[in-house]
Amino acid sequence: MEQPQNNSGLNSREQHREPSPAPPLSPIQGFLLCLALLVGAGLVIHFTAGSTAPPAPLNLDKTEPGGASLPVPKKEERVEGRQLLTPKQAKRVFVALNEKRYAAYRRRDLDLVPATFTSNSPIRHTVLREIRKLKRDSVVMRTQEATKKLSILSIKQGRLQLRQVAVVDAKFLQRGENITAGGALQRQVVKWVLHRDNGQWLFHNGLVLKRVNLKGKGNR
Repeated sequence: MEQPQNNSGLNSREQHREPSPAPPLSPIQGFLLCLALLVGAGLVIHFTAGSTAPPAPLNLDKTEPGGASLPVPKKEERVEGRQLLTPKQAKRVFVALNEKRYAAYRRRDLDLVPATFTSNSPIRHTVLREIRKLKRDSVVMRTQEATKKLSILSIKQGRLQLRQVAVVDAKFLQRGENITAGGALQRQVVKWVLHRDNGQWLFHNGLVLKRVNLKGKGNR
């Protein structure tokens, strides 16, 4: 039986187009189809981050289980205007959005998706499908990601492109049992595209450029 893979909603270089209908999936089959930008993802990379319709403001609980707070964009990042973001501001926007993408998967919270991905994101539906599958199969994601390098590729009016190098330690639990399959510890290189939608910066797409399994103890 296939088990959740280390993907988080991202697209792989080989997966630019929607796949043709596949046979029914087994109960706990590959939860994140292609790192969805991380990317993806859709981030994004393995969850991925995260994809979709620029949402009406949501009343979201901004704390993770355990008390950690989700980053809140700085004032200058929310202001409409023609002035371009500085590289430092662009990186802050990405970090806050990436945390929200992971929170959507960890909490299995569908309401966080429209607050993270543009409405026309090519990976948004994948992220929604994956989160629904996690809930349906009673699978909890405990994947951790450490960004080693974050580079700005371009900053334009309403559009950002970044390249992220991250080490991802995938972990999926089903009723307390670790069901993680494949290379749990990976180094991923992801290209992220962010769009400004309804006054908010959101993930539009994510493409995994490179994924390498690392030796070492994963799954904590």
